[in-house]
Amino acid sequence: MKKILNFWYYHKWQILGGLALVLVVGVLVSTGRKKVDADVTVYYAGDVFYDGEIDLSETEAKEYICSLLRPFLPKGEEGEALSLTLTVYDDLDVAGQYDTNQYQQLMSEMSFGKGVLFILTPELYDVLEDQNAWADLGTVREAWRGKTCLPLSELLVQDEKKTVLPTDAVVCLRRVDGGALGSTAKRKLAFSRSAALLGNLADSSQTK
Repeated sequence: MKKILNFWYYHKWQILGGLALVLVVGVLVSTGRKKVDADVTVYYAGDVFYDGEIDLSETEAKEYICSLLRPFLPKGEEGEALSLTLTVYDDLDVAGQYDTNQYQQLMSEMSFGKGVLFILTPELYDVLEDQNAWADLGTVREAWRGKTCLPLSELLVQDEKKTVLPTDAVVCLRRVDGGALGSTAKRKLAFSRSAALLGNLADSSQTK
């Protein structure tokens, strides 16, 4: 015991410093691993235009699209503001050649991703429709019963100086019920939030 006390007396600051370092490293590693997911994830797949008087970079175009959608985000379950993220696949041209890697990434997101709301060009929607991936929008509004997509132009007005998305693009919601992956509470929550966003867009367009 005396040896231990002597060792502690002469080396306690080194030991405490080492423990503090281990603690700091542990906190940093834990923080680095903890990824905060967005509350609502939207996917756009198709051509991205950079028309109009203002030239937009890809980052600026994505931010512009988000700026169009954010005002229509629903509130959280406790009235909190929700966050939005947008993933763009802009090298998909199903009429000709398309980026195989991006197409595979999109397929992966449709199967395993957290997002529910998709904005697609009509051509790409037709290709993906065969996979029975889209929800009947009657689950959002009874008037939409039997529909699996809505024209973007009827829901969202783009600035004429920044026409980024094709005017014939469509909006759809991914199914989260059934299938090999089943349905989880998180996916149901993601669907309800995306459905609320779609409903808010529709309500706004009707008042204009």
